[in-house]
Amino acid sequence: MDGHWQIGSWEKDPRGYGVLCQETSKAMKWIDPTIKTAVCGSSAPFMEHFPEWDEKVLDQCYDVVDYLSVHHYHSAPPGDLKSLLGGALYYEDFINTEAAMCDFVQSKHRSPKKMMISFDEFGGMIRPNSELHPGWGRYNMARTHYRFDPERKYILHDPDNMPDKTFPGGDMEHMLSMASIQLAFLRHADRVKIGCMTGGLFALCASDHDRVWRTASHYAYMQFLEFARGLSMQVKVDSETFDMPGYAIDDTSQYTGKDGVNYVDSACAWNQENGTLSIFVINRNETENYPLDLDLRGFGSSLDASSLSHHEIYSDDISAITDPEHDDAFSPKKVSETKIEDGVVKTHIRPLSWNVITLKVSAS
Repeated sequence: MDGHWQIGSWEKDPRGYGVLCQETSKAMKWIDPTIKTAVCGSSAPFMEHFPEWDEKVLDQCYDVVDYLSVHHYHSAPPGDLKSLLGGALYYEDFINTEAAMCDFVQSKHRSPKKMMISFDEFGGMIRPNSELHPGWGRYNMARTHYRFDPERKYILHDPDNMPDKTFPGGDMEHMLSMASIQLAFLRHADRVKIGCMTGGLFALCASDHDRVWRTASHYAYMQFLEFARGLSMQVKVDSETFDMPGYAIDDTSQYTGKDGVNYVDSACAWNQENGTLSIFVINRNETENYPLDLDLRGFGSSLDASSLSHHEIYSDDISAITDPEHDDAFSPKKVSETKIEDGVVKTHIRPLSWNVITLKVSAS
């Protein structure tokens, strides 16, 4: 709603948009008080008016909406896997900024309600660097979004004559990038309540004109659906680190550098209903096979060592891509060496691998 490239944009009148949302949400809830409503925040953290625009909108409708809707797509240039897999840190910056802004408005309104976040669009991708135009200003979302083809070389959405919209890179690169973002959401599950992975046909599955098949991202996401339930547990990671220099993909997507990024990325969920503890781990290192110790001694004798399970998604070829005849190539494989000793799970995680470790915790 803040995009000046959009017809009917409210970019220049955030207060007016907030009043509209106030009255619309109020009317809808008078009809059905059980529904939840969301108000649009900035199109991206790169917008020059972010997060001021969001604050002005929310200040008008805080009392009658339930979610702040946000978007972000992270990009990294080809060959820069560290920046691709470290992109989750920019999502955490975004979440922390929006949460702080929401809490500021909550304080202004003297409200007992905590505003939640809905990530209605997100994705991670490899994208070649484009030419920069310093005189155009720091961020130019309009030039990124305008699409005009005066020769009408193709009809939008014509399945028989579509331009190539796929992103470079292999299945593992796509999967690890998307999974790292989802780990960030899981770590911030106290505020991020909804997540919509926009790139479904490029992330959760692959397709051509006639067929649809499973990718590596499909398998990782299915594991999230099965195991990322219950309580999000805080994790403390102690691993080797790397630095990410700042970089600019284009006039819009410009990233400041990050120092001391952990090679090991992780999140944890404890499903108290069925007693399952699930630990999700990514090894961002391109060459090192790391030993991994998971200290679970805080659970004491309630850990069921016999239920320990470790599955990984890994490929020797990071650029490998599935096809319809071999769409099980990236199905999770069991790691047999994983064991638990005195409340500490011990195993190894291979370079650029996705790992899910589960075990049962008794109610006592």
